[in-house]
Amino acid sequence: MASNGETSEDSVAVQNSNFLLNTLDEMEKRVEELRDNAKKMEEERKSLLGSLNTMLQSQALVEVNKGDREELELFIDRLTKRCLTIEITVHIIRSPSQEKSLQTVLKYLHDLIGTIHSNMQQSRQVIERYLNSCITETKGPVDDKFQAALLGCTAEDQKDVRKRLEALWASLERAEKAESSMASAQSTVSSKNTCKSTKENKDVKK
Repeated sequence: MASNGETSEDSVAVQNSNFLLNTLDEMEKRVEELRDNAKKMEEERKSLLGSLNTMLQSQALVEVNKGDREELELFIDRLTKRCLTIEITVHIIRSPSQEKSLQTVLKYLHDLIGTIHSNMQQSRQVIERYLNSCITETKGPVDDKFQAALLGCTAEDQKDVRKRLEALWASLERAEKAESSMASAQSTVSSKNTCKSTKENKDVKK
């Protein structure tokens, strides 16, 4: 009888253990999903702030009339402040060497962002080299120093850096398209004014 009791208790213990393990497996999936969603929100926040900053520094904004520019700047400032009220942080466990490598990479990105508005063409080339440094089978030039620092980071940080570079690339393209559209619009207006002026001169001669 004791033996049967022990067997029954062992069976219950195994069932409970399996139940707990299965539950924890499901919870682990949910935790990872939560981290992924939080990181996506964090990236979206950074992307929005980057786009707003690019717009604030764009030539298109400089070339609108003063009244409209002030209104647009206030709009950008309001959106930026609203975005900054959102705080999302996903902590990544790093060794001291990984932390050092990450700080080096972030310094490269900080310097890059500082040059985007003054020299878009050069910034585009730098972003391209950095992006090539993030992939195994590169299709173009890489930055050896940036790549060395990146390889010292955690796999999760490497993915995050690549996504930030892709967001910067997209933001740069949007800024260039906006300036191109503005230049095209100005060219059209200038052409119309020239035609109008020519017509008026002909009318005066008559």
